[in-house]
Amino acid sequence: MRENMLTALEAAWELNPVLFEKQLWEKVDQELHKSGTDTAGSLEKS
Repeated sequence: MRENMLTALEAAWELNPVLFEKQLWEKVDQELHKSGTDTAGSLEKS
């Protein structure tokens, strides 16, 4: 299962690195907001 996920992630990255990276940062941002930190969001917006 885990290997399939990695393969899918690699395929997505190769197809569209920019979109992939954007989605990745949004996910990171959400995780940070959950834990009460706002670093990634404020860095990106400034």
